[in-house]
Amino acid sequence: MMFSVKARLQENYPDIPERVITIALESVDFDVDRASQILNIMVQEEEKKQTSEPTSIRETYVTNKCG
Repeated sequence: MMFSVKARLQENYPDIPERVITIALESVDFDVDRASQILNIMVQEEEKKQTSEPTSIRETYVTNKCG
């Protein structure tokens, strides 16, 4: 059973490493819905990080100097 649950989550979250999916499942006693919530939060946080990162060296310099 664990394999099918883990495989389904791996299909739904292909960018998340297998070990992280396993940890998410173990941390919620293999409750798929709760593990999905954790993984969704991780994906959302990663997307926020990517959209908030400066796109150029100049922006990085200005952000660090002025920010």
